[in-house]
Amino acid sequence: MVSRLRGLARIVQSDAKLAAAFASRDFQRIREVPLRTRPATKRFRARFAALLRDFGRRNGRSFGSGSSFVTPTWNLDPGVPLDLIASYATQDLDRLDRLEREARAERVSATRAARRLVAAEARADFDAATAAARLSVVFMEDHNTIMEQGIAGVMREAIWWMGHALTRRGRIREPDDALHLGLDELREAALGDDQRDLLALVEERKAERARRSRLRPPGIIGRAPSSGAMPSFDQAPDDAGLEGNVLRGTAASRGAHTGRARVYAPGGKRPDVEPGDILVARNAGQDWTPVLSLLGGIVLDEGAVFQHAALVAREYRVPAVIQTKEATSAIKDGDIITVDGSEGVVELSRQPPDTAWRRR
Repeated sequence: MVSRLRGLARIVQSDAKLAAAFASRDFQRIREVPLRTRPATKRFRARFAALLRDFGRRNGRSFGSGSSFVTPTWNLDPGVPLDLIASYATQDLDRLDRLEREARAERVSATRAARRLVAAEARADFDAATAAARLSVVFMEDHNTIMEQGIAGVMREAIWWMGHALTRRGRIREPDDALHLGLDELREAALGDDQRDLLALVEERKAERARRSRLRPPGIIGRAPSSGAMPSFDQAPDDAGLEGNVLRGTAASRGAHTGRARVYAPGGKRPDVEPGDILVARNAGQDWTPVLSLLGGIVLDEGAVFQHAALVAREYRVPAVIQTKEATSAIKDGDIITVDGSEGVVELSRQPPDTAWRRR
């Protein structure tokens, strides 16, 4: 998917008018350009349609994601992938391709080096274990795509289209209002058997949802476990948190980088990122995968070293520190910070946002 997004960005870079439309995020212009006069636009639209056929039901849901069931799929909101392509179109795509090749070569080299350390009689077992591990990653990614993206996407789009029909009939105000109705209610409304005031029912449930969203659950229900009784894969280190201008967490991807912090609040609009920006979020799931290669660093309140964001950060050699507990409250959008993914610390220098970032 990321490779195809980059391919579309290359088409944008090849055509001045396309590049101008994407730079201004004026995606409507792409639909209005006569195809016979702009071959690049025709090629772009054909490949973008093919991308949506394969990945259009994606909505970013997964472990650590800021997305939820109400998040529109790419089919429902094509502006999301178009915005990603616009971000890629400003990048050095040759460099991104090179980083991917180098990461693959490094993995092959490390595997061969490890194999040489294995006794000759055990190398067959080593090869089998390596192949199984590689296959398990493929299965995990397929699970994420089919179960968490595809099936949820099908359901999300089905409810939207049902909502679209009810909106045209005047039963609800907008298609997404159908999300406040149960399946039985939607079925009865579709058959014309439900004569209730759905407009009032939706408003009542919106108010109730808003009330419940303000509730905060307790950290533990029942008796607190004894120390160490319930080990957790996403347990923050004891010294995690802010002390002075240093934020401590868990090292998730090696390297260090100084850049502008882009703070993301769950449910909010994803901030535009430029080369070298540092994502600061509570967590980061598959909704962030397409832009991770553009980042200079990642800092998370939560997370786990084997989750998607950490894995992809290591693949793209993006320094990452996770499990900081309070990054999103300690760091302001636009702050200049330094991420040390080898030591698991973040320095808050709070220089003016226009300070040049550096990477080492």
